[in-house]
Amino acid sequence: MSIDKPLVSVLLPVYNRPNVVHTINSILSQTFEDFELLIVDNASTDNTVEEIRKIYDSRIRLVINDINRGQTYSLNRGLELAKGKYIARIDSDDIALPTRLEKQVKFLEANTDFGLCGCWVTYVNDNNEKTITMKMPTSDNGMRTMQNFTCSMYHPASMFRRSILDEHNIKYADNIKMAEDYYLWGKIMEHSKALNLPEVLLYYHRGSGNDSQIHRDTMIKESFMVREDICKKQLLDSKELKKMLDVITIEKKNKISLFQTISLYFFYMKYLKSHIKKTDEDFSIIKKYIYMRIYTSCVATNTAFFAVFVRKIYQILLAKKYKKGIKINK
Repeated sequence: MSIDKPLVSVLLPVYNRPNVVHTINSILSQTFEDFELLIVDNASTDNTVEEIRKIYDSRIRLVINDINRGQTYSLNRGLELAKGKYIARIDSDDIALPTRLEKQVKFLEANTDFGLCGCWVTYVNDNNEKTITMKMPTSDNGMRTMQNFTCSMYHPASMFRRSILDEHNIKYADNIKMAEDYYLWGKIMEHSKALNLPEVLLYYHRGSGNDSQIHRDTMIKESFMVREDICKKQLLDSKELKKMLDVITIEKKNKISLFQTISLYFFYMKYLKSHIKKTDEDFSIIKKYIYMRIYTSCVATNTAFFAVFVRKIYQILLAKKYKKGIKINK
């Protein structure tokens, strides 16, 4: 292990979150030890920095922004400063399981044609209780199939090759604040393969303070923009591309009819069957995200009467599912 040239740079942006120490400890407790933990504090106004400085470990590098410039700036600053061959991401409210870095490094070292590797995650609520496990595509084909309608990898569960970013001048887009990971995966996958390891290696905080929920409207707007760009590059069949772009136009509407919702469902199922075999594990995984995609576009933000009714029922059921969990030890 070399402090000056670690194999992995773990990039952790933080702002006003003193309990980030739990995230930090989860990284310092990894079975894989050849890493630096690069923490970029975005000019916190509370005692976050003081809490971080209480942890003494030579692998920690703390960088503090002079003013709050937003998370995308902090991420790009981290990319510039990172020394590792691989860059692993984690957010300030998540917990990495002990073997996460070890297993991702082992895969990328053995599969040089892959430049991006994620994993499955388990949601954790505000009471530090495990709720539901989110499986993601476990093949490059599955990743690409899903990228055409939604992000196919959790940002804080990712690890990617620094060389791909350097060779192709890739970084987080300055104008994208919430869908920055979706954008980055698309750019990396233009030059390499990607997948998620079929194993839970991260506890992902999904509670009241989750940024993707607080900035939901921005997330949706940016995701559509990124998605259109990815589809134009990945969907080589002109008819399929046109249909997908038509679908995106419908999904952007504030009011979507029940007939349009049903039409979208049949389109997505046809799309899935044409890209993934039913016998593949990714088929059932991606199918669930199709349901989520339809709910997000045709129910969650839809003003039509049927959508309002379905949304109320869904929220009741979801609330029960999230509240009941298994306590975890940080």
